[in-house]
Amino acid sequence: MSLQTRITALAQAVGADVKALLAAIGTKVAASGGTASGLTLANGYTEGVFAVTGTAPALSPSNGTIQTWALTANSTPTAGTWASGQSISLMVDDGTARTINWTALAPVWITGGGTPPILKATGYTPILLWKIGSVLYAARPGDA
Repeated sequence: MSLQTRITALAQAVGADVKALLAAIGTKVAASGGTASGLTLANGYTEGVFAVTGTAPALSPSNGTIQTWALTANSTPTAGTWASGQSISLMVDDGTARTINWTALAPVWITGGGTPPILKATGYTPILLWKIGSVLYAARPGDA
């Protein structure tokens, strides 16, 4: 049973006040897909965290905007499905001097003089990826 169906059933059970509320919510949030407008998130929101696996993963925002990747060997990611305006915060855990070959993904690096970063030997190396138009950009925030 869909969320919309459950809410409608609840509205019928408790009367006109809930029906009016449901109608007001319906003007702000589409039943499926679409764009929400005029919303205020009083308590923020929580994103899911996706664990990337393998040595040739297709990095895609459809897996979530926060992704972690513990390298098990030297790796070469590819580009999954990207649309303009999408982004990923990728946390790469190297730990043993492994490398990432970025040529298959082919982002335009805007930090490090236009070259991919050297991964940290301990802890995570953050990599930001985002697409504007047809160009995929990348940056390594923070200290080198």
